[in-house]
Amino acid sequence: RAIGRVGRHNIRNFVAEGGGYVGFCAGANLALCDRYPNSLGLCPTVNLDPHYPDPIFWRGTGCVDLNVTPQGQAILGAATLHRVCYFNGPLLGSVPVQVNPKAPLWPCDMEVIATFRETQPLARKHPLPEDALAMGGTAAIVGCSFGKGKVVVSSVHLEKPTCPRWERHSRSLAALVAWVAPR
Repeated sequence: RAIGRVGRHNIRNFVAEGGGYVGFCAGANLALCDRYPNSLGLCPTVNLDPHYPDPIFWRGTGCVDLNVTPQGQAILGAATLHRVCYFNGPLLGSVPVQVNPKAPLWPCDMEVIATFRETQPLARKHPLPEDALAMGGTAAIVGCSFGKGKVVVSSVHLEKPTCPRWERHSRSLAALVAWVAPR
């Protein structure tokens, strides 16, 4: 809410005119085409968690491993990402028909860059609800075009220097930024 209607408009215009957007965790949630009025609608994905955002900190925190897709390997130059910091980020999925009836299941310019491996143990304050979606196999990092620009949204924190293996993740982060950078 803090960026307001004008701020949302400015961000959307910046990307549509050829700029880039990289969002991690809450920044990923902000860019989604979600059911919340503050969503930017930059990336045709939604947060699949049925309990988001209330309570927002229910899934857990810890280090997770990701499988990088062939499209992601072309962008990142890596086949896997190990021990990446996760702090309750969104589980990314395609825009459901009820949100946008004209949306294809996965838009043709959508790149699933990485998916969660089988769920690793996470630190939690409370047990997961029985209807919680399993993380394993869901999208963790996706990219897409928006107008003339590009967008990357990530559930995980590649930018966090206190994570184990951050040096390797920093190269992946640089590759993502280069992918969205105007040419």
